[in-house]
Amino acid sequence: MTSTEKERLAFISYRRQDSAGAARWLYSALQRTYGPETVFMDVEAIRASDDWAQRIQSALSNATLLLAVIGPHWLRIADEYGRRRLDRDDDWVRSEIKHALDHRVSVIPVLLSKTPLPERAALPEPIQSLVERQAFDLRDDRWEQDISALLSTVESLGFRRRSARRSNTPGRVSLWLSLLLNKLTRRYASRRIGSS
Repeated sequence: MTSTEKERLAFISYRRQDSAGAARWLYSALQRTYGPETVFMDVEAIRASDDWAQRIQSALSNATLLLAVIGPHWLRIADEYGRRRLDRDDDWVRSEIKHALDHRVSVIPVLLSKTPLPERAALPEPIQSLVERQAFDLRDDRWEQDISALLSTVESLGFRRRSARRSNTPGRVSLWLSLLLNKLTRRYASRRIGSS
């Protein structure tokens, strides 16, 4: 890498009430494939006593890719007063996406469980151009294949896989088990919701 190249860093933007589990599995796949230093997720990277706002801002400033994880409730989640979070200037998800769009960071909307990309009119003006970015689907019934295809897309943006020496077989098995557990958990949750 030359001195003028920027280190690759993927920033995972998500809502905990909407997609915390899927975001963690995505984080696991990315850090196992490209290394832990190449991906940022708040609950994984911010330690006790850290200035969390400063850590998020620092990661955003260094990010070369933002993955906006969008589940079925992402657009409608509200605060304790019933106000939609996306409509608040201090909403972190809104701020993360706005920063990436304003600074020409690569942005991939990652759509979960066949969630449609929000319409332009449904988004606050500062992040409406999100709808112009090519989205990527992560489907429950094709999770492993979709993750593999997403990793290929990430590689096309300059991310490099860890060497074969470091990416060992136990790591691959652990990732496979994690993806399988995620699939089973999501399927169980959808059945519970359907039966309630």
